[in-house]
Order: sequence, then structure tokens, then C-alpha cells
Amino acid sequence: MTSVNKEIENLLNKMKIAQTKDDAANLTNLLETANMFVPAKMPEDTDPELLKKIEESKGKETPIPEGAKPQPCILVNNEGVKYFPVFTSEEELNKGTNRNNYPIVLNIPFKVCLDVIMKSSDIEGAVFNPYNQNIIVNINKEEKTFNTQADNVPDNEVLFHAMLRQRIEAREIPKRLFDEGEEFINDIISREGECIIEFFEKSYENTKSCPYTADDFEIISLNISDNMQITRVSMPENYRYPGNASSIFITFDPAKKDSKYFVIVKTEGDQPDRLLQVNPTGKATDFGAAPEEGNELQHIITIASKL
Repeated sequence: MTSVNKEIENLLNKMKIAQTKDDAANLTNLLETANMFVPAKMPEDTDPELLKKIEESKGKETPIPEGAKPQPCILVNNEGVKYFPVFTSEEELNKGTNRNNYPIVLNIPFKVCLDVIMKSSDIEGAVFNPYNQNIIVNINKEEKTFNTQADNVPDNEVLFHAMLRQRIEAREIPKRLFDEGEEFINDIISREGECIIEFFEKSYENTKSCPYTADDFEIISLNISDNMQITRVSMPENYRYPGNASSIFITFDPAKKDSKYFVIVKTEGDQPDRLLQVNPTGKATDFGAAPEEGNELQHIITIASKL
């Protein structure tokens, strides 16, 4: 850790107890030259080969691969207010969870973080060390100034649960489907929630207690015709954030042994949920706004039949 970041941590500890104008001024000065650790993810349409390179470099300090466009993770509180999470050190980052649960961790100047916030229409500010001091810096974009506050931060569980769920729903479950095909589908139908909960228990191991049980996952499987079987996995509402799935749909053609994987994912604010398909390479295709509840099965069957 740099000496500047150590000074910032000491100041954050002090500000957690009480804050003064001098503290805010000192923090502003220190941030001028500070680099911060920022958890990030890759866009859903990222080249699978690029994702593979990033996956192989996890836990290593390496340059961002050419062509990669990582997007900083954003925290959203219960009122829908968005904050940019920044960490003064890897130790602070790891206080909430294991670093490997984040696809990418960026080490960038705070000035870059501030620039992202200033250019965003809906990010209100930054939150420092969400797993420890939880100090918010609110940005006044018109005056280009900021002020600090404590004890009014987004739930520090949000980032962890949202990223872990997204990884399972968008990568781990479809990977197993395309690796094992009918065998995996039969396992879901046979063991229902016990099959799905294993993904979460493995990911939560050695980090936090898994907030789900097998009973939180509802499984329905229908044989529509000789060449169409569809299985729906209803996902828990608990710890469901933007980018996470409400439902997973798997279609299967027994004759062709062909599987397709669809998810309905939560979006930001009042926007309608989206229907996405994940293909065997890991690439996601957006089919637009999700159908209304009760119409999902027929809508997805129609799409799958044309693919």
C-alpha cells in the first residue's frame, strides 16, 4: 500500500467517528495523487476468447488485454441511488469477500473514478471501503465539488451478492448445460433445487453463509412436443439486483440433442426486465423486453423454434 493510501485509510477511520471541514479538505488533497482499487466486470457481448484470457489472469497483476472494455461495478442502495465503490487497498477489498469473485479488479487514479462519476447522469458519488469505513463522497456535478458522510451507504452486501449471482447465472450454469446437455437437464428435473443450490454453495464457500436453500428454486419442466422440452428455474427474489435473473429457461430438442439457454434479467430503475440468450461460447443475445408474466414459456418456445 502506498503512503498516500495509508494516510487516506487513517483519515477514513477518523471520519467514521466524527468529521470536520479540515478532514474533508485533507481527503480532497490526498485523493489528488491516489490510486484506487475498483471491482469491474466485462460487457455481456465481450469476445469469449478475451473473457478466457481475463479468467486465466485472475489473481495476477497484469495489464488489461487489448480490446477489453471493463465496466466498473456500481452499488445501488434501497432507494435506487447509485454509488461508485472504491477501495484503498486489496486488503480492504478482500474484507467483504474473496477477490476471485470479481471478474476484474482495476488499479486506477481516483481522478479517473471521479471523471466517470462526473460524466454519469445517475451516479451520485463514491463510497470508500464499503466493507469497512463506509464513507460516502457525494459529488456536486455543477460546482465540481464533493462532501463526505458516513453511515448512509448502500448495503455492503450488494456488490458481493450481485456479482456472484451474475457469474453463476450467466456463466457457470450455461457452461455445465453445454458441457453435459441432457444429463444436466435430467439432473435439474430429478433433484430440482438441490441441483441448483450446489452452484451457490460452492461459490459462497469460505466467504459468506449462502443466503439460499434448495427450496428457494422452483423447477417446472414440460414436454411440449417430440422435439421440444422446456425447463424453467425460478430464481430467488432475495439478493436479486440489476443484471441478475428472475428466471432461467432451458429448451431441449431430444432428437437433435440441442440445448438453448435463456434468462430474464432485472434492469436498472423502472426499465422492463430483458430476455437474453447465452450461447455455448458465452456470448449473450438480447431479445428485448421480457414477456409479461404468464407469457414467458410460449414466447421463449417461439424464439427457440426459430433458432
